[in-house]
Amino acid sequence: PNLTVRDWQPPTGSHPEDHNPTRVVLGKAPEGALVHPCLELTGAPDEILADLAERGMVQVLIEGGAAVAGDFHRAGLVDRYMLYLAPALFGGDDARSLFAGPGAWSIDELWRGELISVDRLGGDVRIELAPNPAAADPGDATPYTQEA
Repeated sequence: PNLTVRDWQPPTGSHPEDHNPTRVVLGKAPEGALVHPCLELTGAPDEILADLAERGMVQVLIEGGAAVAGDFHRAGLVDRYMLYLAPALFGGDDARSLFAGPGAWSIDELWRGELISVDRLGGDVRIELAPNPAAADPGDATPYTQEA
């Protein structure tokens, strides 16, 4: 997997230069996983963010697969989507989706964001979206458990 957070630059002045982000594993890190010291949290996405807020964390960069992205999206807890598009295509019936879980069955049910910016980064494109208050309700999120 590509860890795009490695190249992510926070907004200027958002935190001191010598501050390393706290890594959080949702559920439990697999046995034998080589992970930097991190928090292991369980619960629903809103509970996880409340726990982080109690620890003084007010900005969270969520990077994960379709399940994590889908859960935070459906819970309505995302205030910015940073999507990266490479000049490559893949697909098929078994291809991974951006979000896991139920999808839209009609044009009327589509989630539509507000386009904030589009930037070229080398050969890739970064698209920044904000939630559109008039967008369809994304649904319910799944709690993370120790077995996740």
